[in-house]
Parts: sequence; C-alpha cells; structure tokens
Amino acid sequence: MDRIRQWDIPKLSLAAILTLYESISRRVHTVEGLSDIIHSIIRVKQGCPLSLTLFGLYIDELESLILETIGINIICLLHGMHVLILLFVDDIVLLSHIA
Repeated sequence: MDRIRQWDIPKLSLAAILTLYESISRRVHTVEGLSDIIHSIIRVKQGCPLSLTLFGLYIDELESLILETIGINIICLLHGMHVLILLFVDDIVLLSHIA
C-alpha cells in the first residue's frame, strides 16, 4: 500500500482506503460449513469494486515501467502483429523472441 500514498488522493479518502485494506480476512464455504477465519497478507479484497480500480492503477504503472525498462524496440511478431505485452483484466503476458 506504499505506492497508493504516492498518488494525488485527498487525505481523508486515502485514510479510508488504507483502513479498508488494512486487515483482510475471509472464510470459505465448504461441504462441512464455514472454515475458520483466514487472514490474508496479500491485501486484496476479492469482489470489492475498489480492488479493480486499484489494480488498474497498478497495472498501468507496471506497463509503463516494463516498456521503459526493456524498450519498445524489442518486440515479438505474433500472427504478423508486433507485440511486447498483453494485458487483460488481471492477466499479464510478457512475450520474448528468445527462450
């Protein structure tokens, strides 16, 4: 959550977001009923609309970092199209012309 502090978010909103994601716990439905509480250290709330937005902001920055680091001139051909990175929702595919 350190990265989110770098964005230009009003202090009150930032405090609310950090509090929301401070402690994540869940239970799992099994055939035997609910599991014990599982505490998550990953800090992602599955199903929370804000999670998708936060993930999108992180992915945008990651894409920029990848393109800046390895350069746009290193591109693979995929069915005749120049491709370096494929991004879709929460999936990332990096391509290389070498193994």
